[in-house]
Amino acid sequence: MAVEMYPVESCPGNGDSWQKAGIALKCPNDNIGRNLYQCAPNEYKTDLVEFCLKGSIGRFEEGLCVYAYPNGHLGVKNCTTFVTGCPETSYNSNEIYNLLDCIDTRHGHLLENLNQPWLSHAELDEMAAVVNRCGSPLSKCWGFTDGTIRPICRHQSHQQVVFMVTKEYTV
Repeated sequence: MAVEMYPVESCPGNGDSWQKAGIALKCPNDNIGRNLYQCAPNEYKTDLVEFCLKGSIGRFEEGLCVYAYPNGHLGVKNCTTFVTGCPETSYNSNEIYNLLDCIDTRHGHLLENLNQPWLSHAELDEMAAVVNRCGSPLSKCWGFTDGTIRPICRHQSHQQVVFMVTKEYTV
């Protein structure tokens, strides 16, 4: 049986707003008084949805991100191949607001692993050629890091003096 799920732009960002969203959605409490409100990506990770959980708050192990089935239950996806953002400790489903990469529906799929079609040798060569045509003296560079450790104004010359990559920082 399907549960009413409502698309949302973003999930509540902390425990207080999570509780308020549950009250606004009129979600019941579980047997120990926790509101059964849930916000998670849908099973295709294309949208965020909010709904009232069926059953109780779930506990999930590290290395797993949750998503919502249309029946109101939560599924999990192994995220240990994510480049960043995979939970390193176990968590309750009502604490997902602490796991932003798990609920990112816009770009999260790009972090799942580095074996992406847009990272093929042919694609990287094409990107490097475009960067080179735009004035880069490097023929195999497909992108530049735009940042510094400390805020500075953008200058037009001698950027290599302030733009750097070190073991401690990549900026």
